[in-house]
Amino acid sequence: MKTVTVLMSTYNGEKYLNEQIQSLISQKNVDINILVRDDSSSDATRDILESCQNNGILKWYKGENLKSARSFLNLVKNAPDSDYYAFCDQDDVWYPDKLEKAVTKLDSLPPEVPALYCANYQLTDAKLNPLPDNGHVSTTKFNESIVASNCTGCTTVFNRKLKEFLQIGVPNTVVMHDDWAHKVCLAVGGCVIYDSDRVLMYRQHGSNVDGGTHTLKSRLRSVVTRINKKDCERSGQLREIIRLYGDKMPSENLKLAQRAADYKDKGLLGRLNIAFSHEFNVPYKKARRGFMAAVIFGYY
Repeated sequence: MKTVTVLMSTYNGEKYLNEQIQSLISQKNVDINILVRDDSSSDATRDILESCQNNGILKWYKGENLKSARSFLNLVKNAPDSDYYAFCDQDDVWYPDKLEKAVTKLDSLPPEVPALYCANYQLTDAKLNPLPDNGHVSTTKFNESIVASNCTGCTTVFNRKLKEFLQIGVPNTVVMHDDWAHKVCLAVGGCVIYDSDRVLMYRQHGSNVDGGTHTLKSRLRSVVTRINKKDCERSGQLREIIRLYGDKMPSENLKLAQRAADYKDKGLLGRLNIAFSHEFNVPYKKARRGFMAAVIFGYY
């Protein structure tokens, strides 16, 4: 069987952690290892992890509070040798064939090609009762990922080659670990496989770092925050991809990344040209509108 190392970052996750770990060790037809980094929990999370480590279920280590994205990137840095790697949240429940499905898809690709698998999920409430949702999609081309990655980390599995790319350096600016891994994979000419099957129960409980439900009010609040902060995380992250991987990117991808990363230098007319360019046209209307607004008003 293929080996899959599950990378989990925990933070005050005592309430749902045992249930998630049980779903991990119930995965079928893969040889699973679990590596956990605790991001300075103050509840019983570390006691749970220590008990699991003593029982041979997982290995864990603690660190300073880096927040979710950088905690996961630290896990990638410290990941052992494995055929595949999977990001894992502390509060979901995986279906027993989640990793088997991912490995089957990824095994169809040459191992020298950086590759990432992501999938659909079932939104649930805190008690795992299904919530209504319209399903989830992810972008699979580099130009589309510049508009929006839409890659949900808890569904993500990637191969050893992409892990090696991700270990090249740590970005100074990063939106989220899943967004970073997705964009890096496509930037260097890798392959992203999207699976429409639902592979896990994505629990919504009010304390999610980045949940699967976004109300109109929360989206508007996020836009206002970005405009006021003017931190332009997405273009900053692209500049980091160029810095770390520019010499490894196909020329057309490098040009696209540079065009989007330097959008603020173009003036209003130049920003309008980028916002309406066919190069950044994706079939997902919400993502497209969000990208256009961010570029035009200078908060991309």
